[in-house]
Amino acid sequence: MSELIDLASSNERGYVWSAEDWFKCRTEVRIIGELIGCLPKLLRQEVLLDLPLLLMPEEVVLMVKKNIARLVDYPSIRKQPSESFKKIFQEHRDKLYKEQEVCLRDERRKQVILVLNKIIEGKKKKI
Repeated sequence: MSELIDLASSNERGYVWSAEDWFKCRTEVRIIGELIGCLPKLLRQEVLLDLPLLLMPEEVVLMVKKNIARLVDYPSIRKQPSESFKKIFQEHRDKLYKEQEVCLRDERRKQVILVLNKIIEGKKKKI
């Protein structure tokens, strides 16, 4: 293996945030872990999960001992976000929500157009 896998350390747990590192874990190291994040466009569902990958403590120890991975500590994770950062985050979240709403509305419109003939036939039968 060429590069070490970065394991983000938080609350005494190891996480993989990079898709490339996740792929290395699966294919080269054969460590599966548990995906615990939600997909951006499929919120509030528990069937398909996304990054980060949560590793068991034993997996973290094994990977570090075998020089496959390194623990990376991000001090900014422990800090409380500032009010300006919270505001920027909320604005970004609102923007993404509005974009998602437009996409969903367009998708629904396409679905209705596909079954429009059936809808019209049903209305004619009722009349």
